[in-house]
Amino acid sequence: MTWKVFHVWLCCNLIIVKEKRHYVMVLNLFIDMVFKLILLVKRGWSNCMWLKEKSLKIKHLLILLANNHRDYVLSHTGTGLLTQVPVASLVGKTIGLYFSAGWCVPCTKFTPKLINVYQIIKQELAEKQDPHENFEIVLVSNDRDQESFDSYYNIMPWLALPFGDPEIKNLARHFDVQGIPCLVIIGPDGKTITIHGRNLINLYQENAYPFTASKVEQLEKQLEEEAKDLPNLVHHEGHHHGLNLVSDGNGGRALHLLCL
Repeated sequence: MTWKVFHVWLCCNLIIVKEKRHYVMVLNLFIDMVFKLILLVKRGWSNCMWLKEKSLKIKHLLILLANNHRDYVLSHTGTGLLTQVPVASLVGKTIGLYFSAGWCVPCTKFTPKLINVYQIIKQELAEKQDPHENFEIVLVSNDRDQESFDSYYNIMPWLALPFGDPEIKNLARHFDVQGIPCLVIIGPDGKTITIHGRNLINLYQENAYPFTASKVEQLEKQLEEEAKDLPNLVHHEGHHHGLNLVSDGNGGRALHLLCL
């Protein structure tokens, strides 16, 4: 009901209804309609803000992963062929951008570990059945030809940018990728969580998810608590004297044996 129609309706009712109790009824109805109108406006504003927020997330991902000629990433099918997955479908998910290549020896060593961690995380999220949590990885390949890309990507269970896509170099510059393998983690809000996803996977495996600073802090404290139960001085058959157990102090708190 528009304001003009509502105004005409109210005037007509006030003119026709003369008894006091009817005036009260009309007034109560008016107040009730005003409250309903306020609720509708608030809901509309809330929906508008939600749509704006989602639009910003979509825009951010599209800027990162798409271009004027492509708004999708690649995915495997059961037949061995590749299919297109809209970039917009990744909105609201934790995304790992995996900079890697088949010719890179450290990459080929890290990839099997990442596949295992990825599958465990996906399984755990499936068991939680939380619609607000999801994790996906997108391969950003640095392979030298299509055949090498196809062969390397064929062992991976996640998504990929097409081989030779111009966004690959743009992404490497954007995240200042100095070497591969490199795993950049983007949060559900479209913002970068960390560019050190590889280190976190090596340190904490699947427990690193969702790779946030609070999660890493929690894991570090847990590791330090466990370390308190370990002896400060241990013996190793390759050494004639004791070895000290120390933290590496690089943010991962991994424990090492220090020769004194």
